[in-house]
Amino acid sequence: MKEAGPKQPVQAREEAGAEQLAQVRKEARKKQAALDMIYLASCALHNIEPEKGQLDEIEWDVLYRTAKRQSMTAVVCMALEASHAFTKMEPALAKKWQDDKNKSIRKTVLMDEEWQKMKGFMESQGIWYMPLKGLVIKDLYPKYGMRQMADYDILFDPAGHEKLQAYMAGQGYERKDNKSNIHDAYYMDPVYNFELHWALFGDLHNPAWQNYYKNVKERLIPDKGSCYRFRDEDFYVYMTAHACKHYRSGGTGLRALMDCYVYCQKKGDALDWYSVRTELELLDLTEFEQMCRELAFCLFSEPNPYLTDTLTEKQRKAIEYFIGSGTYGTTEHRIENQLHALQRDEDAVSIKTKLHYLWRRLVPNMAWFRTFVPFCYRHKWAIPFFMIYRVLRGLTVRRKKLWREIQTLRKVR
Repeated sequence: MKEAGPKQPVQAREEAGAEQLAQVRKEARKKQAALDMIYLASCALHNIEPEKGQLDEIEWDVLYRTAKRQSMTAVVCMALEASHAFTKMEPALAKKWQDDKNKSIRKTVLMDEEWQKMKGFMESQGIWYMPLKGLVIKDLYPKYGMRQMADYDILFDPAGHEKLQAYMAGQGYERKDNKSNIHDAYYMDPVYNFELHWALFGDLHNPAWQNYYKNVKERLIPDKGSCYRFRDEDFYVYMTAHACKHYRSGGTGLRALMDCYVYCQKKGDALDWYSVRTELELLDLTEFEQMCRELAFCLFSEPNPYLTDTLTEKQRKAIEYFIGSGTYGTTEHRIENQLHALQRDEDAVSIKTKLHYLWRRLVPNMAWFRTFVPFCYRHKWAIPFFMIYRVLRGLTVRRKKLWREIQTLRKVR
């Protein structure tokens, strides 16, 4: 005889509980891998061999995926090479680590050579320029290639825009359709990737930052030839603003904190901190900078395998955000940050706020049109037709992405 049905709900609850437990364990493994990665990166920064006992419990595949997502496989590999770690893992996985490190070194070599050629062209044409962000910071790291680079960012004289476009095309570069109103992005096989900026912040960024850097050349000092640079204090303020831009959008990863530590460790004693704090206050960056600097030194000032014992609850949450963001942020963080920007109080995100978010996604402001659909910005009559196209595209071509966004929106509290 068939047994009655009461066991079915029990079985369903057991399966749901097992699935939930598996998810909790998975998240715990990812957090531990991130802590292992921080420890190993700190060892590499200080040229210290990792403690043998700390390598015994590492899940190497989880660690690799975590470091890959944070663009930190090269720095971690350099720590592993100073230990016996590669004898503990599968040869294929060991090769992945070493390939990533070698690719980082090779890309830096090739990009540096290409950058020298580009500088030569700008010098010959009298186009002033300035290296930005990672292009400057990478040279402060202890070893060549330790700081992995996606691209090289350069600020240049807007008057030389057409000449630079012609030069890049003549060198074989393709221009990405990145719809930015502050830079052109160029790429060429096998590894070349440059972002050439005529401005540092655009219409969709913080208006205070856009206004502060509007006439940026006035803040620069001559270096060599047509090259300019920020004062060290101004560079630090700019790198903080740039990191904050990503942090408040889709998020930014642990590499940003490592950059902060390396810069402060190399330059911090000589900085005029009164000047830095004054400029940070003007840009409403004081709290963000303090959080980043404190976290950076907490994570990287010395290798600490027992890091969690020293963290406050606030610091744990902040680090989890950096870990969860990866190098380039996530859609989930972008949606959460936009919702909390619309509802500035500490209460749970309301239905009204979510509806406001949906309306802004459906009907963007004119700054959005100026950046992404300049034709509609110039010809306002075309906006209604574009909106119909936008809705139809969302329901057909981009329906999966739209559904994920709606699901994320439902989960935000």
